[in-house]
Amino acid sequence: MHPQATSSISALSAHEIDQVSGAGFLGGLIGSTLHTANVVTNQALNTAVISSVGQTFNLLGPVGVGIHQAADTGGFVVFQTVEAVATAVGGPQGPVPYHYYTEWP
Repeated sequence: MHPQATSSISALSAHEIDQVSGAGFLGGLIGSTLHTANVVTNQALNTAVISSVGQTFNLLGPVGVGIHQAADTGGFVVFQTVEAVATAVGGPQGPVPYHYYTEWP
């Protein structure tokens, strides 16, 4: 018979998680700033005034729709990258109202 192994692993405290993730004060500040900028920028893109630019491209037919979708897709990739960096340096993990999901559900 093999002896039963016992686990000596304990849960990390919030302080230990911050140390491991690199959060700390500066990382948390940078991450929070990036996250907030991401949210505010996407909210601005979702306003009727700014969104109307893409809708105007859509009126140009398939080519206009393609241009609009390419621009929104590129922006979506950038915004997701910014959010990943924000989270990695210790920013909050909150929802982002991505403009892409508003335009291309």
